[in-house]
Amino acid sequence: MVEILSLIKGLQLQMNRLNETFHEALCSTAYNELQTFVQIHIRDMIKKVTQKKRDLTKRFVFDFIKLKFGKIILI
Repeated sequence: MVEILSLIKGLQLQMNRLNETFHEALCSTAYNELQTFVQIHIRDMIKKVTQKKRDLTKRFVFDFIKLKFGKIILI
């Protein structure tokens, strides 16, 4: 019983030490997936909208991107 509790306690300590590493890895992966989605899957839509001279639509798309992703993504 004592061995099992010590194993659980050791695992808890290891996970607490690696928490920052896991956080960075998850954030990096999420950022890469988001970039892939924006730059590959919806790139054509963004180009089509921005090439037209509709200021309102262009402003809406860039405001949406800025709101969702925190910055303008250059394509």
